[in-house]
Amino acid sequence: MRVAILHDDVAGDARADELDVLVQADAVEAALRALGHRTSRVALGLRLDDAAAALREQAPDAVVNLVESVDRSGRFAHVATTLLDHLRLPYTGSGTEAMVLTSSKPLAKRVLAAAGVPTPAWTTAAALRAGGRPPGGRLIVKSVWEHGSLGLSDDSVCELRVGGALLALLGTRGPA
Repeated sequence: MRVAILHDDVAGDARADELDVLVQADAVEAALRALGHRTSRVALGLRLDDAAAALREQAPDAVVNLVESVDRSGRFAHVATTLLDHLRLPYTGSGTEAMVLTSSKPLAKRVLAAAGVPTPAWTTAAALRAGGRPPGGRLIVKSVWEHGSLGLSDDSVCELRVGGALLALLGTRGPA
C-alpha cells in the first residue's frame, strides 16, 4: 500500500514542540515500512496547491494525518482534513467537522453546554475587552486555538479576580 504522511511544514527556526511532528513522522514512517508499505511525506503550509499537487502525484492509498498546525497556527489545523476531503483521500484521525468543532475551545464549550454537558466556567480575551467578568477562583490560562498543552506552564494556573489583571496576563500570551 502507498501511504503518504502529511505533516506541518516546519519552519527553519522551529521550536522543539514544532519539531516534534518530524519525530512523529519518522516513527510512523519506520512502522509503515516495517509492515511493507511504501511511504512518502508531504509538508502542509499555507500554499495548499503545493501539498495538493504532491498528493495527487503520489496518489496514496491512504494518508496519515499528523498536521497539528498550519503556518504555526492551530487555528488552521482543520485545513489538512479539508484538503484531504477535497482530494477524496482516506486519512487517519478525526474528520473535518470534528477538527473544526474541537480546535476552537470556546466553540467546543458552547457545543458541549448546548448538549447539557457541564464544563468549567470560562471566558475569552474578547469577552473581557467587551466588559465581561472573569470566572472566579483558580484559572488555567490557555490559547483558544492551540492543541494539547502547547504554551502551558506552571504560570498558566493562576488566581485572578479582576478582568483587567486577566487581560494583562492574556496580553503576554498572544492573541486569544
